Amino acid sequence: MGIGAETRRLRWVRGLAVGLLAAACASMETSGPDQLHGASGPVVWEIVGVRSTLAADGREIRWAYTLILRNTSNERIQFEALDTQASSRPGARAELLAGRRVDPFKSTLEGKSELRLNLSYGVAYTIGSAARPAEPPMGREGIDVLYRLRGADASSRPVAVTIRIHLDPSVGRIADRPRVESSAPDMPNAPEEPSPGPSSGPPEGDIAVLWEAARQCEGRFPGAQTLRVDRDGAIQAHVPSVADQEPFSACFRTTAEERLAGRVSWPSESPGTTVVALELVEGNILLVPVTINARHETRLVLDTGASKTILSPALLARLELAVPTDSLQVRLSGITGGPVTVSLTRVARLTVGQVTVEDLFVGVHDVPTLPRGAEGLLGADVLRHFRVSVDRGALRLKLEAAP
Repeated sequence: MGIGAETRRLRWVRGLAVGLLAAACASMETSGPDQLHGASGPVVWEIVGVRSTLAADGREIRWAYTLILRNTSNERIQFEALDTQASSRPGARAELLAGRRVDPFKSTLEGKSELRLNLSYGVAYTIGSAARPAEPPMGREGIDVLYRLRGADASSRPVAVTIRIHLDPSVGRIADRPRVESSAPDMPNAPEEPSPGPSSGPPEGDIAVLWEAARQCEGRFPGAQTLRVDRDGAIQAHVPSVADQEPFSACFRTTAEERLAGRVSWPSESPGTTVVALELVEGNILLVPVTINARHETRLVLDTGASKTILSPALLARLELAVPTDSLQVRLSGITGGPVTVSLTRVARLTVGQVTVEDLFVGVHDVPTLPRGAEGLLGADVLRHFRVSVDRGALRLKLEAAP
């Protein structure tokens, strides 16, 4: 890093946090006048939620913001590296800031989809005397931070996304501003708010299941901290290592899916195999008899392509179950011809033949294409627990304990 006059030394500080299930995150307040949106090839980008915090000792200022990447093409983009540069604007104390850093960055942006990254950039410094500074180290002109994401699309064509953001003390809200004893003019006042930090702990209710998944993944990645988990599965987490970002995301998704899929219980006398008779209706639809909560029998469509098991609202009413007002939610495609948001509720027991899946979160939705006599779908979240064999000729479903 550059070293300026009067033995001032600048330390470059930057951080990267990961936002999961990107499309579900709500945009925060946007501040700042300069270049908060743009486009690079097929990728449209936007910076939202800019927030600044000046440390209590006046020797560090940090900005936090969310970068939204939207892929306007149909092709998947695989990013491989993140290049970050910073520079002062003309007229500022340019000698105080210079630097470039390249980090491995593994992340996939699917076609026609969106990815959100929680970024932060900070500047810290020391001075040769004990006097406290009257203004931030980069001067009031601020700094320009340039991000370059590099990768390739599914056809191996190179893709580069360039994002530039200007940061100065007026961008975002200032929190924890120190008292400065100086004749220099003060920085603009703003409502004092605590800087973002980790939640005090998981709330009660169904969302606690997602928090437990996040906590489990924190233990696998040093320094990872979950900041927020929403009921639609969106997570905000601080992951110090850029290289750990995508693995942490994958860990949370997988662990959350496992917890929502419940756990298997075989009877003590069972050999770990159960065979169930199927019913063929409307030419090619297979119905599976199931028992819910040990006393309500019904039939569900066997749908290996459905990611979630779905129960109809009418069946839920007969079960005397309700969807919580703060229920978890998932976005599903295919059950109504297009994407739909489905609320989840917990079922204590769902039994197929001799095997039971306990503490299963099922979707509640009125699927319009259900055949007569069916009251939902038996999806991959239940079937994932087993080795599944379907004999259409004999109309039998065989479930074996997974190895």
